[in-house]
Amino acid sequence: MNQTQWESASKEFRFREELKDLINRWQLFKEKAANGHTRKLYTQVSQIPGEKPLTLVQIKEQLLKQEQLLLEVETQVYNAYLQWLAASGLLAEDVPRNYLSVEREVLIRK
Repeated sequence: MNQTQWESASKEFRFREELKDLINRWQLFKEKAANGHTRKLYTQVSQIPGEKPLTLVQIKEQLLKQEQLLLEVETQVYNAYLQWLAASGLLAEDVPRNYLSVEREVLIRK
């Protein structure tokens, strides 16, 4: 293996590992957001008669921050995926596939 091939393989490996880490992080955040204390708290507080609207707004703000963080990590996953596809030469394939799925289904049929 020459120097260029080694660098290319190393780059592809680095992008693939980064992608795996980001997917794990995204899954963790998604699970945390779905089962989180803040969502339960919002539901409970919203059912209390006479509760101050400011309290609900503050809790909702925390929920939105969690959702924003989840979307930011999701965007990082997509960017890392594209970098990995480009580094591995898969981005230029005639028949694009979803390499994140087990089936690796074709994305666009000609």
